[in-house]
Amino acid sequence: MKEPQFKKELFIAILFLIILLSFNFFLYQITKTRLLNNSQEFLNEKGKYIQSLMERRITDDTTLLILGSKLLEVNTSLSRAQYSSFFSSVLASVLDKQKNQFGAVDGIAYIEKVQDKSAYVARIRAEKTKTPFEFLYFNLNSINDKNTGYIFNYIEPKINNTRYFGYDAAESNELLAALKKSEAEDKLILTKSIKLFGKDQLFLIQPIYKNIDTELISRSDSLIGYIVLILSPEKLFDNIVPSREMGALINIKVYDNEDTSVPFYVDINNDNISRMKKEDKLILSKELAFADRKIEASIETSPQVELSLFEQVFPDILFIGGSVMIASFFYFMISFKMKYYDEEKKE
Repeated sequence: MKEPQFKKELFIAILFLIILLSFNFFLYQITKTRLLNNSQEFLNEKGKYIQSLMERRITDDTTLLILGSKLLEVNTSLSRAQYSSFFSSVLASVLDKQKNQFGAVDGIAYIEKVQDKSAYVARIRAEKTKTPFEFLYFNLNSINDKNTGYIFNYIEPKINNTRYFGYDAAESNELLAALKKSEAEDKLILTKSIKLFGKDQLFLIQPIYKNIDTELISRSDSLIGYIVLILSPEKLFDNIVPSREMGALINIKVYDNEDTSVPFYVDINNDNISRMKKEDKLILSKELAFADRKIEASIETSPQVELSLFEQVFPDILFIGGSVMIASFFYFMISFKMKYYDEEKKE
């Protein structure tokens, strides 16, 4: 056997083997990347559409609240019956006809700024209603002995919200701080999740002022109260996905920008996606403004989204099949050469 010649040819064969295997791996990566790009395009298209629907829902929630604030600003002496009549009809229309869109809305309340609690209690007890004795024994749901209070006075719908009636928001440090911030900055405020009466809820707050006829009246003195939208955080973006088929391909998570460790809203439609590691998912994130807060809406999907089973395994088949063929050809050529040199040696 011409050993030096054989070693030279073996070295060249191994070099070609490495080149061919590298090319096969490169082809595998290109194929996989092209399929991944298709999934990324799906996420970009559908995810951005869903995020726009989330922005629209935020707008609808704030519009519902501003509608209430304008009503109270125009008529600061609005009676309970008028408030109930207006909002029962509005909420009945909104919550019944668009239940999927406003499913997170638990109620819309008027929190009155009360300067004299004793006088306020007497006023409520003296109200004439369809049921004359309805408020005869009314008292404040408060242990705060200060004269000034922030009392939940009107609220619709009344069903499941009776626990709020007469509650002093000053009993909750978080809620009171949000009310004060809304007043100081004269703008819409969204609280973080606040636990009241055993339930976590968000409060969208808008201050209400009586008409100021003279500049000598301070803005603080003109404050009559707040209009508040009570929202369930776990339902905030329910039914946002337009179709069940699309929903099955994505998961939605919403984070507070001040705390991105744990989402405050989660919509898990696909358990396979939720079990994947974060680095293995495709994620589209966008910052949304909700009143004064910034939230981050993340749409998650699988890299194999909308791929058939064959498309999912095709890159692997191509890589394994190509590698086996190249290795087999290398083995055949080396065996042939060794046999040739052995025969030559015998001669």
